[in-house]
Amino acid sequence: MKFSLVDDYTYFWPVTVDRPDPENPGRWVAEDFEMEFTAMDQDEAEALQKEIMALPAEQRAARQHDQLLKVARGWRGVVDNAGEEITFSRERLEKMLKAGAWYRLGIYKAYYASLSKDEARKGN
Repeated sequence: MKFSLVDDYTYFWPVTVDRPDPENPGRWVAEDFEMEFTAMDQDEAEALQKEIMALPAEQRAARQHDQLLKVARGWRGVVDNAGEEITFSRERLEKMLKAGAWYRLGIYKAYYASLSKDEARKGN
């Protein structure tokens, strides 16, 4: 494959969310979907982190997901209780990130794995 330089590089990456199984106490259930991310310019990422770190602690906590929210562009395979596809939105992603640690861990693990070939090789 030839190298292709593009202005906006987006890609899908598999996400696995391991959460407690509501039907089987003490067991876990894995749910999978794909998240679409876009590459973030290094200068932009550093400026965002610098901006957040300059804030008081309580304001930093409110912005802890800013980078992820900026690079997340979409998803595939996220459904509601009736099995209907749920359209991606920043608000829905924010709600998911707040809903439970399992979702945050799964999404962040996938995002960081997508940034490093070594991490991706370890699996999601």
